Amino acid sequence: MRDGGYLAGMLRVLILSELSRAEGYGYGIARALSERSRGDLRVRPESLYPVLHRMEQEGLITAHWEQSAAGRPRKLYGLTAKGRRRWERSRKAFIAQSRGALKAIGARLAPGEP
Repeated sequence: MRDGGYLAGMLRVLILSELSRAEGYGYGIARALSERSRGDLRVRPESLYPVLHRMEQEGLITAHWEQSAAGRPRKLYGLTAKGRRRWERSRKAFIAQSRGALKAIGARLAPGEP
């Protein structure tokens, strides 16, 4: 996916999704999203870090510094209880909205998808 505007609209849900699996640091979150999407999603640092900062301010995620194996400290992010509740609500809404958008542009859904 190359359109930054569309990705910006999804980024919060994608971050919540990744952190619902385990704690992660910025580069690792971006890399995991790229791998899970088979390279279709490329999250750039200038998009990711401001969103992580806002989500931390909103109490959806926590962050703490950790020493990395490479010797440089890195900021590790995790979900708060509020973030987990938001993820559970957002996931369902995101899937429904995505299906609707795909239908609206004429994309075919997998067999058996409503």
